[in-house]
Amino acid sequence: MGGRGAENWLAGLFMLATMMVAATAPAVADPAKLAPGCMSGAPSGLETYWKALCASPPQDVTLHRMRAGQAAFAAGFDRQAEEQFDAVLAAIEAIYAESESAAKARSVWHAEKVKDFKGEPYERVMAYYYRGLLYLMAGDWDNAQASFKGGVLQDSFAELERFRSDVASLVWLEGWARRCQGSEAAATELFAEAANLRPALKPPAPDATLLVVAEAGIGPRKLAAGREGEKLLIREGSHGNDQIVAAIGGRKVDMVEAEDLFFQATTRGGREMDNILAEKAATKTGARNAGSAAIVAGTAMMAGAGAPSNNNNQSSGARTVGAAGGVVALIGLVVAASAAAMHAEVDIRTWDTLPHSIYLAALPPASANAGPDRVELLDGSGQSIIGGRARLRTASTPVCSLAWAGNGTLMPSRMIEAPTQPEVPPAGRPTCRTPSGAEKSLAVDICRRIGGTPLE
Repeated sequence: MGGRGAENWLAGLFMLATMMVAATAPAVADPAKLAPGCMSGAPSGLETYWKALCASPPQDVTLHRMRAGQAAFAAGFDRQAEEQFDAVLAAIEAIYAESESAAKARSVWHAEKVKDFKGEPYERVMAYYYRGLLYLMAGDWDNAQASFKGGVLQDSFAELERFRSDVASLVWLEGWARRCQGSEAAATELFAEAANLRPALKPPAPDATLLVVAEAGIGPRKLAAGREGEKLLIREGSHGNDQIVAAIGGRKVDMVEAEDLFFQATTRGGREMDNILAEKAATKTGARNAGSAAIVAGTAMMAGAGAPSNNNNQSSGARTVGAAGGVVALIGLVVAASAAAMHAEVDIRTWDTLPHSIYLAALPPASANAGPDRVELLDGSGQSIIGGRARLRTASTPVCSLAWAGNGTLMPSRMIEAPTQPEVPPAGRPTCRTPSGAEKSLAVDICRRIGGTPLE
């Protein structure tokens, strides 16, 4: 086989391999068209969330419901929020381990993201948290405590036993719902359990009937790592306010950081899927290496067989070697094409509108005529951090009241603090993790101002 013939042979093989990749790669599902009437239930101002939900591929519907439900709750559209979170909880509680999408996710030919999104444990916990708050808003204490208990159950699925069922905020909120219901003994037991998990979470005072909930900062982000993108990494978001004080009628109470979602996200331990992805990654890497080696060997065999002899004619043996080299190269290309069609990437779909932390406090009412709408949230220096009182969610019942501020309502303390002379950090030592994940040497106040996380 001459040099030009070998080149033509290889070109044909590469064309065949390209066709094989196209044939074996899984098709990417296009978002479905908007279902007729789907947008009719979209609350005013939240059309973007509903449009994303209505156009979502089936495997992403639960994720978009989480985002839409949270946005509806924050904006005061409780009915729409209830509908979305009821559907989310139904999806979470459905048995899906043997579903078609889950089977595809375990296959080497499909990425993990083809399975129906249920979220990591911390994301599922937050779905129950918001549904529980909606029940508190409605004064439905029975369902509120059941929802908070359901969230704690989701956390019990953590692989590391010592971090199971350690969502102190939901345990405490379950106790609050029990207390509002009149079940003092059960409430006392739950408050004690919450304090055991997080000592700063004390039982509410006997005269406290007003619950204040504040969410601060930006929640965790998921990243893919590893040679084949098979490893799940969690990056911390911005912490937000370091101190929040709840005040009403001259009474002030330091709010307790009852939950740190980054901690919850990074203490779950390994997942069963991690082992599957590691095996898929090893298979993909092995196939790619084997394919490359076969291509190199086959090409070398063809090149050697194509070297001209003294009489410019190839011997029968040389032609045989060249043909064998072509077969080896073809096999290598087939194997390489198969490796290219394999998917070991971890699923990094994220409920990316969650807060970093949940703060709790319980206060007595200021007076008989002062409701939860009079609550003020302050930073450590006594300045208000409520960005707009219209965005403070409140609800009152004869026995218990609630005031809630989301992370989109609070102004970070750094924006209203008086400027100070920045302390110059030691040269060369990283002191800040920027929002992009880079570690730089910056003053603490500058780090916080840009939304970064100061390093110890």
